[in-house]
Amino acid sequence: MPLGPSLMVERTVEHVLAEYNGPQLVTLLDQRKNRYLGIASDADARAVRWVHAPISKLEFDALITGTQNLRDALLKETVWVVDASHGGKFAQVWEVPSDDIPASALPDHGALVPLAARKHLCEIAEKKKKKPAWARFVSLGGKPVVDNLIPFNVLASFMSVFQRLCTALADAIAQTTEAAGKKLEWDPGYGSMLRAGLTAPSSYAISVHPADSRALVATLEEYKNILDASDDNERVSLALKRLSRRAAAAYAEYLEAIDDTELEVFTRWDTGSAFVGSYEAKRIRSISSLQFSRSAQKEPEIRATGYFSGFKYATKSGAFNFVELGTNDKFSGLISPVLKMTFGRAASVTLGPKVIYRIRMIPGWTITKLGKKRKRFELLEFTPIDPPQESPPESPPEPTKK
Repeated sequence: MPLGPSLMVERTVEHVLAEYNGPQLVTLLDQRKNRYLGIASDADARAVRWVHAPISKLEFDALITGTQNLRDALLKETVWVVDASHGGKFAQVWEVPSDDIPASALPDHGALVPLAARKHLCEIAEKKKKKPAWARFVSLGGKPVVDNLIPFNVLASFMSVFQRLCTALADAIAQTTEAAGKKLEWDPGYGSMLRAGLTAPSSYAISVHPADSRALVATLEEYKNILDASDDNERVSLALKRLSRRAAAAYAEYLEAIDDTELEVFTRWDTGSAFVGSYEAKRIRSISSLQFSRSAQKEPEIRATGYFSGFKYATKSGAFNFVELGTNDKFSGLISPVLKMTFGRAASVTLGPKVIYRIRMIPGWTITKLGKKRKRFELLEFTPIDPPQESPPESPPEPTKK
């Protein structure tokens, strides 16, 4: 690997995470208290060659809880190659693209910080903070979060795409379960709705309050499965092939939002945890075999004008039937969870052609009890408009006199 001129860099070891005839895996701090993960990739009698990559406070938390793997943590856009003496003194330092690091110099796919080191560092972290009473929360970090503050537009973008991803994954789980002839004990539309509450003053860990805990846990386990594949191109490809078209589109949109805003998301719940940062999102999106652009994958929106022939809002999932004016095409399906949260359960509509509505919806599919595929729509928005004015009938022509 060709290297350019050496840089002047000073870093001191913070924690030794693995050791074999000397440190092999460490975290380091520079003079500004920026943290780095370092792994020994090669050695001879004179020096040890290290690879250093920057890690954030949130990513450090994900590493010591076993949520983030070492390979993903090291594969940043640029990393440092450091030749140091066996006593730890830096001799030469180069900054290089992570693509230039040979695979043999990186940890195995899925490798984590050793268990003993994780337990020790978690104990230290627990002593420094009071453990919260709740078990499900999302922590946000990265470039947009400064002094526990986050811009409104970044927060709105994240919460919107995260809800859409959870809803799409819950729907995919429901379809797979029903196709296997099993009964799902929670409703995918209503159960995957999330609400947020700040966990503490000046904190951007957001506590999550699901409509149905079973739906949330199942959805987040599927979310973890697709993120866990992120350190291997083939595994990512296989994970996405299992998703429905809608879920794949929602995942692509979610990664795009994280990449664009340079956000980090550390999600924890009762039985697991998951981490994704902007560089992982960028790398997954760049995999040539996975060019799932949002425009190509996203279900097209349908707009129609007509009247409701059925509307059940008080049920958990909600349902509607709609007839389009002019074509008499009929649409039926479920009411979007976001729409239900926006209008509340008190919303009502007038059935029949006396009141005309303009609606927005997206198409989808459901599996019937007989195993057949049936088209189903999701209602996103409805707005009443003035009914069309009927023109008076023309008078019959008067008979002509002969």
